[in-house]
Amino acid sequence: MAHHTKHNHSPFDQVLRRMSPEIAATFTDSQLVELQRVMRNSSSRHAIDIRLTIPFPKRGFYFVIFAGRERRSIERLRAENPHYVYTALIGLLVAFGFLAAVTVPSVLGIMALSAQSQQAEIHPTAIPWLQDQQSCEQTGREWKDDNCWDKEWSHKF
Repeated sequence: MAHHTKHNHSPFDQVLRRMSPEIAATFTDSQLVELQRVMRNSSSRHAIDIRLTIPFPKRGFYFVIFAGRERRSIERLRAENPHYVYTALIGLLVAFGFLAAVTVPSVLGIMALSAQSQQAEIHPTAIPWLQDQQSCEQTGREWKDDNCWDKEWSHKF
């Protein structure tokens, strides 16, 4: 194990430290180099890699989200989980649920802001075809300055 340094904290060295010392000592230099190469090439790279540690007294817990392109073959996925199709469907439903949980409140907030701005854009306007006070007030509008005014007019009608 000539290429191995005791103070290195790489994933490769962490694996070797978890092995029994007797087994780790049996690797030849060429085996260690090859093992290091394979571990370096197979390191997990995800498009999204979120890791959160939440501390609590005496104990904490962690929360991890990985997302990216699936690189495993369908055969491997089925070998690891015979119910792969069902778990894939559940995963899809969870993803849509998460998307809805994030999107729906945003859309509702935008709609509420839009509704508030629409109320601010309502301006009274004269109704030209109602030319006397009686016919104006019968429709629930207001007669003022010899005009019939509608206070609920909006350019979006």
